[in-house]
Amino acid sequence: MHDMYIPNNELSEWINESDAIKNAVLRCYKETISDMTNDVLNDPRSRHNHHIVNPDFNQNPKYMMGFFPDMENNQFILSSLYVFPEERGKGFGTKLVNAAQCYVTDKGFIQVAVEEAEIKNLDNFYKKLGFITTGDKIPNDIGKVYQDYFWSGKKLPLKELATVLVCNLFRPNKSFQQDKKQLVFARASLILTSYFIASE
Repeated sequence: MHDMYIPNNELSEWINESDAIKNAVLRCYKETISDMTNDVLNDPRSRHNHHIVNPDFNQNPKYMMGFFPDMENNQFILSSLYVFPEERGKGFGTKLVNAAQCYVTDKGFIQVAVEEAEIKNLDNFYKKLGFITTGDKIPNDIGKVYQDYFWSGKKLPLKELATVLVCNLFRPNKSFQQDKKQLVFARASLILTSYFIASE
């Protein structure tokens, strides 16, 4: 049986089918994003996402991947990858990441931000699947620190890029107001654009 795909335009209808679905989806997000709000449909880290879940998720949730495929900008943002504890060790997490890799191929890159507290647990998982990282720690607006991991079907030589370069290019000022989340995505985009240019 194939996994169930919920496009973003069906997210509200799907989540509101039952409290069980709503609670399971919220749990997946809260376990992967510690400062996640209780509102999946309005939180900026989930409201635009598409989802892949196990076929019988509505009755028996096992795993979920929430992602935003912005392929116009060559980005596939993996917002949440969660396997319920009793289902771990069965290859579900790897299967979901492989599905994302098959979708992206060499057309762009996958980006996943891992919270600092989880880096020790997830660093090897992502690196085994071919992800690379600069090792830079990026704080959000409430002080949560993340480390970005990237993957592309196109070989990317990893180079250290100075944080000051990105901050200077995208520094907010009185005439250019931009929240830190946008700054982080802009920073990641610039880093990966540099990787692509360097590898051509």
